Parts: sequence; C-alpha cells; structure tokens
Amino acid sequence: MALVVGGTTVTGTQVLDATKLSGNLPALNASSLTNLDAADLSGTLPALDASNLTNLPSGTDSAGAVGSYALGMAYGYSGGFAASAGTTTSSFRYTNVHGNSTSSSASGGTWTAHGTVGSSSNDSRSTVFHRIS
Repeated sequence: MALVVGGTTVTGTQVLDATKLSGNLPALNASSLTNLDAADLSGTLPALDASNLTNLPSGTDSAGAVGSYALGMAYGYSGGFAASAGTTTSSFRYTNVHGNSTSSSASGGTWTAHGTVGSSSNDSRSTVFHRIS
C-alpha cells in the first residue's frame, strides 16, 4: 500500500511538504538523532537534565590538591629560588606570571617543577609545578 499525500505518492525518497499535513500526527521520537550542531537547532529547547552525570568534581576549590597544577616557585634553597625541571620540592610558593609570590606557601605536599627556575630575577623564577603527593 502506498502513501499518497496531495496527489503525490510518497516513498522513502520524496520530501514531504509540511503544509500538506493536517490532523493528529504521532509524536516524533528523536532518541536516535546524533551529530547535531547548534546551527541545526532553533526555537525553545527543553531544560537539560544532568541527574545521570557521574564522576564530576565536587565544586570545591581544588587548588593545591594532589594532581593539581600551579604557577609557582621553589624556595628555601641556598641559591634562593633554584629548581630544575623534574625537581621535586615541598618548599613551594604560588606566584603570579611575573614571579612575585602571591602567598606565603602552598598547602604542603610534594611538587614537581616542569621548567627550570634559577634566577633571582622576578620574570625567570616562576614555572609550572604539579602536586604529586
């Protein structure tokens, strides 16, 4: 049996003009739609339900937690702020991008330097550190 709409026999290859449809139509199920981008969407969209999301951070400040990264300097060495890439230290201070200390010290633990810090010049005494314990 063929579907005929407005004198046109509809198979799987025709485009059906929405103005030719009337009456009670079934709800559309979009559960298998994938790869839509924002340009394909218009109108009012429903609120998103995130109740099934798992393994999200708690939302608390994780600065200084094991696994975190921070811009900082090592201190307490005879050379002042010396640290080489790969050096680990528990003497660590957070810094700004100019090498100026922004706090007295980090929250403890062991930090690994990812760059070399070896000068007392502000602009060369900061590097990225990673807290490993």
